[in-house]
Amino acid sequence: MSIKTKGLKAYPTEIPSREDVLGALAGAGVPVPEDELLEQLHVRGDAEREGFGRRLAAMERDGEVLRNRRGALLLPDKAGLIKGRVVGHPDGFGFLRPEDGRDDLFLEPRQML
Repeated sequence: MSIKTKGLKAYPTEIPSREDVLGALAGAGVPVPEDELLEQLHVRGDAEREGFGRRLAAMERDGEVLRNRRGALLLPDKAGLIKGRVVGHPDGFGFLRPEDGRDDLFLEPRQML
């Protein structure tokens, strides 16, 4: 059976939608390991895992989900991150200029790595 999304592209196997992934992460409220998310969304079989992996990669690329240092998935809003531009200084330190117009934040050289 083939599933079509928005009439544009057929998928050989059924995989959870972006909304399903976002809903599962929002419901958890904490970072979720990928294996746990696979189980929660009933992703089984190699083809489904491969398709789901591509979906997660696209969601990461689009900024819809993030991975923490342990590789668990979470929503960007729950990560306490500040969106902005990093400006480096030749002496190794830098500043984060938040997009929302707040004051710049100082970044120590070890934070600039």
